[in-house]
Amino acid sequence: MVCPQISSVRDACILKNSICFKKNMVIKIIINKIRADLVACDKMLNASQIEKLLDLNCIGIIPENDEFIINSNIKSVLGSSGEIEEALSIIAENLHYNKNSKLDYLHKYKGILGRIRAKLKKGA
Repeated sequence: MVCPQISSVRDACILKNSICFKKNMVIKIIINKIRADLVACDKMLNASQIEKLLDLNCIGIIPENDEFIINSNIKSVLGSSGEIEEALSIIAENLHYNKNSKLDYLHKYKGILGRIRAKLKKGA
């Protein structure tokens, strides 16, 4: 699992190189805590960039979700975010059926209205 911060990508690269050096294995990644608003504004690495930097295929993308974070701090996270549940379901299907589907985490931020939404989001 890798996060879209440079330090996390560097750590994943070091780990990948040490594992691949010792064993001939197939390694894939899950990208965690990606913020679509920051990706849309080019302030965060996107999934394709991370895959290229690591030279690894991604089997899933888990977006950062404010509702999920809040619920994990005050109550159960089960059923709290449809987007998180969809992301985990896609990862499970990819693993079970050897598929290569990915969550469209940028769908809210496409087009002119999406770019406006991304710029208006707090912290973007």
